[in-house]
Amino acid sequence: MLTRGVRHLRGAYRRSCDDERGTIIVIFTLLLVVMLGFAALVVDVGFATQKKRQLQNAVDAAALAGAQDLPDRVEAVATVKSYVSLDFPDGTFDWAGCTDPNKPAGWNTLAGATDCISFDSSFTQIRVKAPGQSHATGFARVLNVTELKTNAAAQARVVSAGFGSIQPFALFSGFTAGLSCLKTGPSGHRIATCDDPESGNFNLLDITQYGNSTLQTPQRCGDSFQQPRMIDNIAIGADHEFEIYSGTEIIDNCTVPGPNTLPPRTGNDLNAFDLGIVHATSVQTSDGGGGRLKRVPSTWLSYPTTTALGVILDNKPLWEFIPSDLGADVPTSCHRETFDAISPTPAATRQQRMTDALELCISQYESDPSTYTGVVFGANTDPTGVTEVPVDQYDIQLTPRFAYVPQFAQSTPPSGSSSVLNIASFRAIFIWDIYANCSGGGCGVDFAPGPWNTSPLGAANDKASAMTAWVFPDGMLPVELRGNPGGIGQNHYVQLSK
Repeated sequence: MLTRGVRHLRGAYRRSCDDERGTIIVIFTLLLVVMLGFAALVVDVGFATQKKRQLQNAVDAAALAGAQDLPDRVEAVATVKSYVSLDFPDGTFDWAGCTDPNKPAGWNTLAGATDCISFDSSFTQIRVKAPGQSHATGFARVLNVTELKTNAAAQARVVSAGFGSIQPFALFSGFTAGLSCLKTGPSGHRIATCDDPESGNFNLLDITQYGNSTLQTPQRCGDSFQQPRMIDNIAIGADHEFEIYSGTEIIDNCTVPGPNTLPPRTGNDLNAFDLGIVHATSVQTSDGGGGRLKRVPSTWLSYPTTTALGVILDNKPLWEFIPSDLGADVPTSCHRETFDAISPTPAATRQQRMTDALELCISQYESDPSTYTGVVFGANTDPTGVTEVPVDQYDIQLTPRFAYVPQFAQSTPPSGSSSVLNIASFRAIFIWDIYANCSGGGCGVDFAPGPWNTSPLGAANDKASAMTAWVFPDGMLPVELRGNPGGIGQNHYVQLSK
């Protein structure tokens, strides 16, 4: 009986051990799946995360590079595709089949290209969404996950550096450099160089607004918006880029990138000119900045201003953008020391004497282009760019008086608004005289920036009617600023916006 009982206990023990071994196998199998799941999380998901980061870096670089080609969409699309493939070499990019459901409303694509490279209405911003990428898994296959997908998108934009915008004033062929009337007054005003409107155009241009979210401008096309866009185009500057005319006219019509023609603005819209250059309040300009000469740079705490026409305006004269100790490649008449030595007395003639000195400087510089090749207006009081991040700018870029205007192939304005003017080049200018309180006998206010403005000039209800500006010989400016309003790296830079 005892022996039989022992055998019974031994059999029960064996069965218990067999049951435990089976349970351990099940637990081990479950733990193995869990461990492989953790391995999948660490290895496969980590690998996919690394790939997503690499893809995002590639898309960021591609968007920034493509933005530098704007407004040329064909070139921008080619650049984007090249950069993405170069920076993510193991990817497979089905651009034709790619879609971008998150593309901002109103953004457009290049016909026949891809939905995943798109542009804003002003052709100054680009969005890139890379075609989705699939990455085969290793450990995650035990969880029936055979691949992980990654995607990336970025937006980049062209941003203005300083005040080097394109203004709606015209220069015509044959004018070289010096003081020019860029806005003529009404007939009979008896203003030197500014009292002869030609063909009723008064030198104003009717530049459309494409709509630029960076500049906060809306899209304004057609005849209904001529006055508000004229105000913006003076105060802010044109919100899109232009190209040089090369034989085929591209009309400035809010739809085509890089127009190369512009129509004249017939009539003399004194109210729009006055608001744009001086009197506009924050609600009268799309970006809230007010009239152009109100936009005193905040980077210089001691920037000179004066009260003119009832408001505080820029008062920094042109010669203050000349650095000291220029060399023999600049005529002596252009040296800063020459201007500093001009006597402040008699005060009544100082403005004219300084204006004459600037005229002499420019004419002598132009008279001998083989000798006079040095930069004149190249002062840079912050060469480290600490207060001008991300682009170090020359001092002249920080004044609202600095801008660009198109110079046209035509020698005179056309007789009607239906005609267009062909852009031959862009010329850098410095706004000088603002004439206001004008009547048939002349103008009561001649406001040019300088130390002679020691008391308020004119009244708030005096409307600006005409304007002169210095037109620079290209060599007088740093090479980056010579007729290059759209240049990336000096007048503009690119940055990621999303």
